[in-house]
This record gives sequence, C-alpha cells and structure tokens, in this order.
Amino acid sequence: MIGCQEPVVTAPPIRPVYTYTVPAAEAEILRSFSGQLYAAQGTELAFEVGGRIVELVATQGSRYEKGDVLARIDNADFLTRQNDAEASFAQATQELRRVQRLYESDNASQSELDASVAKQISNRANFELAKKQTDNAVLKMPYAGVIADVEIDVQQVVTAGQTVFRVQGEGPMEFEFGVPSNVITQIEPDLEIALTIPDAGGASIPAIVLKVAPSSEQNTTFMITAILEASNSALRQGMDGEAMVTLESHTGPRLRVPLTCVIGAVGGQAYVWLISNGDSGTATVSRRTVEVGALLAEGHVEVLSGLRANEQILSRGVHTVEEGMRVRLQD
Repeated sequence: MIGCQEPVVTAPPIRPVYTYTVPAAEAEILRSFSGQLYAAQGTELAFEVGGRIVELVATQGSRYEKGDVLARIDNADFLTRQNDAEASFAQATQELRRVQRLYESDNASQSELDASVAKQISNRANFELAKKQTDNAVLKMPYAGVIADVEIDVQQVVTAGQTVFRVQGEGPMEFEFGVPSNVITQIEPDLEIALTIPDAGGASIPAIVLKVAPSSEQNTTFMITAILEASNSALRQGMDGEAMVTLESHTGPRLRVPLTCVIGAVGGQAYVWLISNGDSGTATVSRRTVEVGALLAEGHVEVLSGLRANEQILSRGVHTVEEGMRVRLQD
C-alpha cells in the first residue's frame, strides 16, 4: 500500500580530514620573539639657525651622498649681518696696522695697541660667527644614506634645533627584541640568529646578537640587540619582525606540533584530536588532553605531555569534528 513504506535511512557522509604526524622530540627548539628594526647609523637633522624654508631638495626614501644639500633657509638677513661684520673686521684690521706702525715709532702707547688688538679680535669673532650662521642656513647630508622621514614643507618657518629630517645610514641595521627571563642565560653576544621582516618580503635574514641588556624591563623581559650581517636597501627603520633563536630545552627533549592542531579548553587546558583505528583510508577521532608550553617559531607550540612521537592528530578542521566520528584521511 502506498504511503506505508519504511523511510530510507542514509548514512551521513564521512568527513575528509588532514592529519599531522608528531615528530620525534627535540633537545633544541626554535623560538621566535617579536621586535623592531632600528638604523645603527641614524640621526635626526636640524638647522642650527631658525628661519623660513625656501628650498626643499630631499624627499622621503631617496638616497643622498655625504655633503649633498637637503634644504635651505632664507639667508638674506644672515648675509647682511655677515657683510656688516666683514666690513667692521676689515676696518679694525686696518686700524690695528696703523696703531702698530705708530707704536713702533713711539707715537702710540702700549694701551692703545692693546685696545686695537682687542677690537680686531672681537670683530674677527663677530665676522666668523656671522659667516657660520650664513653657512648654517644650508642643511647638508652628514653621511651617505637614505632620508627616512621629512618633517617640513617649503615656506614653513622652523626654529633652531627643530627636527626636519630623519636619516638612515647605509650600514647594517639593528633589530631589538625582548626575551623572557627563563631563556636569557642562553643568549649571549655573537650568537647567530635569523630574522624575518614581513614588510621586506619575509625571507630569512642572518643576524648576530650584539648586546644583551644586563637588567630586565617591564614584565621581566630582557632586551636583546642584534646587528644584521649585511645591509639591505629594502629595510627601513621601524619595520616589525621576528627573531628566530635556537635554544636548548631546560627539561630535556620536547615534542612540538603546529598551533592549529591544538584547541584551548576551560581551565587553561588544551586538547587535540587523535587519529586511531585506521582502516582503508578512514579512521576514528578521539579527544586527547595535552599540556602545552611555550610558543615556538613557524607557528608551532611546545607539547609538555599528552602526546608521543609518531602519533597522528588532526591538523585542519579541528572545530568541525566530534568524539568518535569516523573520518576519511586525506593525503
């Protein structure tokens, strides 16, 4: 009779999953620490005199040689003072020569000669100062390098000592990063490390630890300064990156797995999905509690307990499976 047939029950499709085989424990672990690039040869440039910017040559990101003109201040007033001071100096020099001749013929006293000498010296100092102020109205590159930042505009009035350019030299840059107190004893000057700077392509950049801070900053973090082994025109001061440092495990060999394999749980615990009962490309997933340690480089995390080498765990889709679910293993 139509309508009395039993409904057909279809089995749910087996979900495909990707797995990760836990490698053997390692006595050394690769840790990553965040930091920032700094120019080892870098400075802030400023005019030694104030005035209105009438010429701005330098542009951000451009390279200049030592002595190249970067900007000029209106020097009309400085030139006027220089010319006046030069005339006064010339007049005082002539007067001194006249008094010297009179003194030599006993027609001028010692005090008159001393007064002429003092006046000539004073006027020479005024002239040299005026000339220096005129010269200081031109700002030049202190060494070959790149203009990292321009902080002025044409026609802007600046004061003496006001930063107008930030310069980055062409030598190797430095990378500063912080490490916790439990690993600081393993990091010493001349230790070879590797850096990754995402904004510069992300390639591994060799560096050497230059100095280790003798005391900690906030949160018991010790600052480390490393110098890059070679200069790189793609790098700029202020770029963020990661320092990759190989360290020995204090508690012996430890396992490590990708962080994507681990799920956090209530109470600070964590777990993974263990793959077992494999048969013809399918297997069963079961939850395994693990204890994790420090975050490692390349997106891995240290596993302190709960796993053994060569065990298989779920590497993708960890939030889409359930206890005892049958899954299909993907290559």
